[in-house]
Amino acid sequence: MDVFVVTCLGTPISVEWTMMHAESMVDSMVVQSYKDRQPRESFRIFSVPLQDPYVWIIDAMSRAAIVAKEHGDKPVVIPAQTSAFLWAVSEIGEAADALVHGMSDWKRNNPERHGEKDFETEVSQAIMMLILAQKADFFKDIKAQLAKWGFVDDVYKEPI
Repeated sequence: MDVFVVTCLGTPISVEWTMMHAESMVDSMVVQSYKDRQPRESFRIFSVPLQDPYVWIIDAMSRAAIVAKEHGDKPVVIPAQTSAFLWAVSEIGEAADALVHGMSDWKRNNPERHGEKDFETEVSQAIMMLILAQKADFFKDIKAQLAKWGFVDDVYKEPI
């Protein structure tokens, strides 16, 4: 699966799922009346393969492990499936805590024991651990779910 990166004078400005959307993005940028409006020749569209998040996360963690070892830091360990799932559940709990922490009608037990947490950060950590626990073709699974929900007719013919 590829995505399409739109650049203007070498700076990435958008990532689109289809070439048609990338072309539309360029058209809208050319037409809009920006004070520093650029001519169409300033824009480029590049097709980039979209790597499965599981592979990307494993690659990133492997690189982090090398750097940690070189600096004498705590070792980076890629968790086994069970550990990754349990970490995901833990992160979901922290995300829930972060979400309700700011609600005026929610009273937290022992608030002094719980530090401030960022909801988006906790959710992203939970998603990362769920992907590591899944160890499957993430995009194929997402396409199958979209077809099941009726958002696309045929996951093998319709680009997502």
